[in-house]
Amino acid sequence: MENPRSYIIIVGDLNRDRLPFLETMGYNNLVNFVTFPRSNTILDAVYVKGWSYFTAKKMHPIATSDHFSVLIMPRYTERYREVQKIPRPKERDTRKSNVDNLRVMLDSTDWRVFTDTCDTLDELTQVVSSYINFTTDICIPYRTMSHSEVMKRLPAGDKIKQLEKEKKEAIDDGDTTLRNRLQRQINKHVFKRRNEYFQKVTTDKQSLWDLLKSIRKPDEQQRNLVTDEFGQKLSQHFGRFNDASSKDISLILSRPINC
Repeated sequence: MENPRSYIIIVGDLNRDRLPFLETMGYNNLVNFVTFPRSNTILDAVYVKGWSYFTAKKMHPIATSDHFSVLIMPRYTERYREVQKIPRPKERDTRKSNVDNLRVMLDSTDWRVFTDTCDTLDELTQVVSSYINFTTDICIPYRTMSHSEVMKRLPAGDKIKQLEKEKKEAIDDGDTTLRNRLQRQINKHVFKRRNEYFQKVTTDKQSLWDLLKSIRKPDEQQRNLVTDEFGQKLSQHFGRFNDASSKDISLILSRPINC
């Protein structure tokens, strides 16, 4: 059991439906179906820790056995979802209905409650800010954006933003036909804008370099400036291979050199 990915699975014909002492140790029985059809009872058990990673399925009896067989299968999806959680960007769900709800809630607020109970201006500012943040979280919650939606929005022009605004209004109104038509127009404009953008980037060396720098991780190690004394030593060392007199060379290296 030194491997953290290993599991202890206890299986057998226990002639009873549960073992309480194993359950107190953190084991769970995967068998929740009848295994002995003669008495219509559960007489077999499969106890395992981390039960959400496995599932049990009833199979036909083997040969002349009077018990059903139990197939234990791993749940790769559950394991993947728990271990490999991919963070997704979030944004406020600023649909018109949510914004209207926030406006109504703020308009109906009796602000005198805050001014009468707060003694100082700093306290009043803090309480009012907390209240506004609280109402905003309720009326305009965050929504998770898919990666495809993020890619679709990059880069976004004024035309695309206007079409997306009209599409949101069509969704709120329940007009499916208009929503589909606007979505096709958005896809067309996004495809055109992305082609124009990347065509411009690939033809402009400076823009391409800026794009690559924005994608790669920032280099925490700063460039090391070589001193004049070390530059003279390098010049004298390599200058002996030719007749030309060595000159003082100031070098900038990306990594320190150990001589």
